[in-house]
Amino acid sequence: MESRPRALWLRTEPLHAVIYFDEECRGIGRSVGLKGFWMGYFATRTAPMGPVRPEAATAVLAVFAPGMVARALPAAWQIVTPERLTDLRAQLAARALRRLIPGIDTLAGQLAPPLAAMVEDASALARPLFAANRPLCDRADPVERLWQLTTALREFRGDAHAAALADHGLDAPEALVLAAATDRAPREGIRLDRGWSETRSGRPPRNGCAPAG
Repeated sequence: MESRPRALWLRTEPLHAVIYFDEECRGIGRSVGLKGFWMGYFATRTAPMGPVRPEAATAVLAVFAPGMVARALPAAWQIVTPERLTDLRAQLAARALRRLIPGIDTLAGQLAPPLAAMVEDASALARPLFAANRPLCDRADPVERLWQLTTALREFRGDAHAAALADHGLDAPEALVLAAATDRAPREGIRLDRGWSETRSGRPPRNGCAPAG
């Protein structure tokens, strides 16, 4: 029998994930002058926390190499404000959902109240991305609100994953090795997409500058 948490994940994750797979949403960073997908990814995902530095972003995102994050932050904040990105990502996500799902406005009206109750009731203790996303859920546009609610729940789950890794003493490379060993993701793809290599730690240089290349 499907558990309630898994059922919630299966039904809300596709709504949230449009931000990463819709072509217009994937181009959000470039549309405001950021360089490449990953700079946009790190900036938009951490934007609810404000102009966060790479050390904090690396800690909350849990599995990315520090050097990969440092190539994007804090440089992104010299180009666009976090507030601009939080608004833009909700707007583009809502536009994509309206294009993909006929009747999404009606559905948003039905789903928002129970999802809002879950978000309001959830504890933000030790869940920084969830805590940063929760105040953003009060959006006037119903589909933007629906997307933001599913995003807050997704970050609640992600924060819980990071806490579980820390509780078991697993660092980022060890977590990725475990994911690959259990066939949750292809080894090479997940390693490269998270910025790690066989010979490099992924740490930025001691002077704090992002590595070249």
